[in-house]
Amino acid sequence: LGFVTSIVFIFLVGVFVSSWVGASILWLGEWFIKRMPLVKHIYSASKQISTAISPDQNTQAFKEVAIIRHP
Repeated sequence: LGFVTSIVFIFLVGVFVSSWVGASILWLGEWFIKRMPLVKHIYSASKQISTAISPDQNTQAFKEVAIIRHP
């Protein structure tokens, strides 16, 4: 029951944030976090890492496999 409730909750949060109102609230939350002295550095770094790991679907990053030989 707890697992199903968690999945439903995560789904509903995703639906809410994808709407205009949810995106506005998310932007306001990010703005507030970026105003905090110590937290803004940690948040900015973690956001850059997550953006690098999961880029947009239109880019070619992480689309091909390469074999690199090391002597």
